[in-house]
Amino acid sequence: MFGKTFRCLGFLILVVLLAMGISCSAQPVSAPYVITAPGMYELSADARGITDVYGIRIEASDVVLDGQGHFLGGDQRENSVGIYVNKYGGSITNVTIKNVKLEDWNTGISYQYVKGKEGDTNEISNMDILDCPTGIHVEYSDIISITDNLIRDCSKAINIEQNSRGVLVKKNNLKDNGVGVIVMKASDVTLSENTISTCDVYGVQITDSSGCTLTKN
Repeated sequence: MFGKTFRCLGFLILVVLLAMGISCSAQPVSAPYVITAPGMYELSADARGITDVYGIRIEASDVVLDGQGHFLGGDQRENSVGIYVNKYGGSITNVTIKNVKLEDWNTGISYQYVKGKEGDTNEISNMDILDCPTGIHVEYSDIISITDNLIRDCSKAINIEQNSRGVLVKKNNLKDNGVGVIVMKASDVTLSENTISTCDVYGVQITDSSGCTLTKN
């Protein structure tokens, strides 16, 4: 009786450990790809000339996408997005994107309806974005960190708008863009320690917004 109980208990522990091991390891993916479940994901290869509207689409909360330095290139298609974070008909949170090179998309990265709260982690970091009309776009989203990115040769490097709140833009290098940062109809946006140079129009443009802070740029 006791032996059978211990065997069942041991089997249960093994199943739990295996499940933990699977959940902690990153799943390799290649573009184009749609992420529909929480977890850690890693790009496994470069992809150039992608003809799909989205390179990577994220439709779930609690996702980390690590590009491992890989390249995602579009074909300059209208309305195309390199990495698109949005769940139609709902909102998501805790989505981190890092270490990806993006080029030739209409928008490099777009966060829409990412409704974070204090303590959540919604982060865009260590990206290299080149030659997109819009580098990073944040819309109807809260509690977003945009840090340590390089954005070049875009019409708009970073665009934060439409009732977005609590966005931190820090230590980004924005070079040779039309406009460095646009903040429009947003609140509690902080721009800190960014290097914004050689813009055709504005370095920073803020309109119809409240509670914005600019320090050490």
